[in-house]
Amino acid sequence: MTIAELIITIKVNLVADVKKPDLKANVTLNFSDKFRVSGISIRKSQYDSEFNFEGVPLFVGYPGNKKPNNSVFYFFSIISPEFKKELEKAIMDEYLSATIPIIN
Repeated sequence: MTIAELIITIKVNLVADVKKPDLKANVTLNFSDKFRVSGISIRKSQYDSEFNFEGVPLFVGYPGNKKPNNSVFYFFSIISPEFKKELEKAIMDEYLSATIPIIN
């Protein structure tokens, strides 16, 4: 099966939730208005990360269900490590753009 090339649009919604202080933003990926992936998040990391914002390490979290045995079932998987790295960089770039204050 061959599918036409899809254009991915990234939408970042900044979050300031007192109940979830590690949650920085919710992210939606839109694939050429054909389908959407929601539930991706940008979170504060406990560990060093290649992504930092104002000295705070961040990571991209993917939607999934945590099971009672602490394993996680992810709703989708990114198979290509190169694509995952490229996508996460694009998501973080959009996050950084969204955090820049607009001055009138």
